[in-house]
Amino acid sequence: LQDYINRILIVFNLADKHRNILVKHINEQVDKRLQDRNMYQDLWKRHNDLLQELNEEKNIDPYNIDCTVIADKLAIIIYASILSTSRSSTNAFIDLASRPEYMQELYETTTHC
Repeated sequence: LQDYINRILIVFNLADKHRNILVKHINEQVDKRLQDRNMYQDLWKRHNDLLQELNEEKNIDPYNIDCTVIADKLAIIIYASILSTSRSSTNAFIDLASRPEYMQELYETTTHC
């Protein structure tokens, strides 16, 4: 049974599917940025985003970038941001539910907008 479950998990691993999609899009962006950088050289305008920061890390060769490593780092950041957002939203709803005296005022505020 364990062998069967492991085969199913390997074949239908949704995390790998999403990772492959992310790698594909990152690879396209990295290739485009490298082409633009080579074409415009000194006139090239550096992108001010996380992907550019990950491309310019000290231990990464700018012409031999492993997009799977970047995809893994981005996936961790995305997961952490989803987790922190959902936790903060849950805490806000719990705080609101524990103070029913604010409900009428909030309801009136939303209906008058």
